[in-house]
Amino acid sequence: MTGPDAVLAQQAREAIELAIENFNSAGGINGRRIELYVVDNSPSTVTPGEIVRQLVSDRHVDVMISGAEKTLPYIRLVNTYHTPMLAPALQEGALSGNIDNQYAFGLYPKKTTLQNVVRDFF
Repeated sequence: MTGPDAVLAQQAREAIELAIENFNSAGGINGRRIELYVVDNSPSTVTPGEIVRQLVSDRHVDVMISGAEKTLPYIRLVNTYHTPMLAPALQEGALSGNIDNQYAFGLYPKKTTLQNVVRDFF
């Protein structure tokens, strides 16, 4: 992994690899083993379209996970290919009204949700 988020990306990759190992040792998902394909999107010579086409058409992936830095260019593409994409750092609701989206899912709560959780905790 390269780029400004390389350390976080590597940590995320290790966590995903551990989760995959746990799923696969338990028989996979519906009997199918999980495989991880990692693509570094930092090189400026690789476009989001090339990455998505490679993963969907060549590797036949069922789900994509996107890092924080360059998520938005992929959203239209995953909707075109009907391939779900999890974007852990994409804020919940960030896509509403901007894009016809059925396949990209942000996992990060809205800022107001975080503020309320912190306020209620203390």
